[in-house]
Amino acid sequence: MKKKEKEVILGSLKARELSVAVEMKTAKNGVRYERLPDEIDQVGHNMENIINISRLDRLTRIMRTILEARSRLESGEYGECQNCDEMIAPARLRAIPEAEFCIRCEEQKEQNLLHEPDEVPENIQV
Repeated sequence: MKKKEKEVILGSLKARELSVAVEMKTAKNGVRYERLPDEIDQVGHNMENIINISRLDRLTRIMRTILEARSRLESGEYGECQNCDEMIAPARLRAIPEAEFCIRCEEQKEQNLLHEPDEVPENIQV
């Protein structure tokens, strides 16, 4: 990979990291633990907290993939599918610079056909 190309990718990853960090801060600030006198208000407040905690969880996973992509960029493995080792399409990497999987493997992952290495599928008994 050329130095200029690597710098462009690193810039994209850094911009994405900053954007996600800002979203994480907003979600974190939205989680407030307080007791409200009205039961209906308390239910609404609790739902807002659940939404913000779920959002924070999702953003934390995205941040992890961004940091892992930066690591792969430094090690020279950036752009390789983490499942099949095929190269990820450049258009996909431009759209999602932290992409871990090629389109085929991402689709399998979304259909729960692809599992993490330490994860055992539900239908397999240990």
